[in-house]
Amino acid sequence: MTIYRVEERRWSPIRLVAAGLLILLIAGGIWWWRVSSAPVSGNQAGEAARALREAAQGLEVFLIEYPQSAQGVERAGALSVLERAHAALRRAQPSLAAQDPALADELEAEFQTLRRLAEQQASPEEILPRTERLRDRLLSLSAPAP
Repeated sequence: MTIYRVEERRWSPIRLVAAGLLILLIAGGIWWWRVSSAPVSGNQAGEAARALREAAQGLEVFLIEYPQSAQGVERAGALSVLERAHAALRRAQPSLAAQDPALADELEAEFQTLRRLAEQQASPEEILPRTERLRDRLLSLSAPAP
């Protein structure tokens, strides 16, 4: 009769460390996936609000610069300020278009109208009220919801 000895398998320290690292890697991947996917919409809304405030601030500067360009100061400064404000609006466009495509198109059209009027050297009396309305609208859109 033969007696068989059952050998006890022992985990070597290397296998224990490797298993622990594998568990940590999997848990870290799950945590990273959950953290990176959850606040995307909130982060995009915050970026859009910042871009809208930046566009409104650019229009505020344009309100100062444009009348000066009518007084003989170089017009390029006012146009570049308007272009920077428009670029800020373009950064907010994807978020605006997702919420209200008609509003996004309307804001884009208003910026195009302001640019056209500024390039045609329209009178400050014609362009400043439009700019003020657009600035106020951008500020109201960038305000946090109650």
